Amino acid sequence: KNQYSGLFVHGSGNIEVSDSTFADNYIGVESHGPQAYKTYVKSSVIIGLSNDSRSRFATSTYCRPIGVDYSYNERPWGQINLENVSFKGFHGQDCDGMVFRAHKMNGETQKHASGVVLAKGLSVDSPLVHPDFPCTLTNITDGPSPIYLYLEDFDGALKPNRDVFATSTGGFYVQNSLHATAFISSYCSSTGKANSCALYCPGVCLRMVYIYPKDDTNDIVKLTVSDGTTTHTYDKSPFTDPNFHDNDYFGFLLPWGTYSAHFIDSAGELVYAHSAVVSMQEAPNCNSHVTDSSIRLATRAPTHLPTVAPFAFTSGCIN
Repeated sequence: KNQYSGLFVHGSGNIEVSDSTFADNYIGVESHGPQAYKTYVKSSVIIGLSNDSRSRFATSTYCRPIGVDYSYNERPWGQINLENVSFKGFHGQDCDGMVFRAHKMNGETQKHASGVVLAKGLSVDSPLVHPDFPCTLTNITDGPSPIYLYLEDFDGALKPNRDVFATSTGGFYVQNSLHATAFISSYCSSTGKANSCALYCPGVCLRMVYIYPKDDTNDIVKLTVSDGTTTHTYDKSPFTDPNFHDNDYFGFLLPWGTYSAHFIDSAGELVYAHSAVVSMQEAPNCNSHVTDSSIRLATRAPTHLPTVAPFAFTSGCIN
């Protein structure tokens, strides 16, 4: 028990906490960058308001407790992993809390915009506190650094209490926006929660993909991705971190499948990058997810063989 956060992780990476109990904090676990690579919480209990607190205080100091608080403007490797974590005491007689909250990290100049939670073996004591994404975040339209919010519910423990999800054994919560659901809209349905901008997508396995074109001359502004049935075009987002890839990037969320992609210049014409780096968020718990080999970038046609030598040589020595 602490006055504010039970566990506060900032500017650290690859931290694992297990067999712990966090109770009666405003925030149970708080994790954000700018260098928070991965935070793991395993085999633990997060209690919003304990029975002890409810019985001793007529009005709790923290009337809207938060279970896990994470920033959405993280680098590609920034995420929080939960395994066998129970959430209790976030709904009751005094006030209601939130199991998860995504927020923008104040003062962070990082331009990536993704909030990732990978979870399995979770449990909640009330269906009224299932995950949600606020519309103030998800209504941001396509453009530089669009926000991507998604949460893996590996075994369906957090699925919404709706008949349409009754037989679901797992899926993802995803923000209700075009750029996030371009390839999965047919799998997703409303959570049924009023004023919610979250969708629940059972049976899909999602992974965030980042492509960094390395180019000195071509004016690359967009990337078109297709699975042969659906095609979507993404805008380039700014990225200025010299410690990673010192150029802009394209980020998008994909289910399992095979995809083709090509770059587009400001005139709307297909253009080729000199080279490109493909990076992916850490693999989710579900097995059928995209990998580096799932995406094929358009390249220039190969030269004819044999390659013509730059000079003619018959005999003698070259000094």
